Amino acid sequence: AAATTLSNELFIQSDRVAAFVLMGLQRWFMISVLGLIFPFIIDGLSSYCFVLFAGVCLMGSLYTFFLLPETKGKTLVEISEEFKAITVCGKSFLEEEKVETKL
Repeated sequence: AAATTLSNELFIQSDRVAAFVLMGLQRWFMISVLGLIFPFIIDGLSSYCFVLFAGVCLMGSLYTFFLLPETKGKTLVEISEEFKAITVCGKSFLEEEKVETKL
């Protein structure tokens, strides 16, 4: 459900199918990798293996709370502009619109 909502807000209509495919491939790849390394995680951390999961959940929550803009009740154009305005490491992806006329 979260992947559906994310792709509906991030991608334009023509790119949504490709986004669904890529997100599905990424999800299955990461689940496979986790399945392969989980026995080693259990051996290394024993009863504290939940700490790794809790850390990932905490990082995801902080990312969502501090970096992602609120999208409720906004149009796709407004959402797109907000995502472009996000500043990462001092760099913004917001480009000023340049209007050029050729005579």
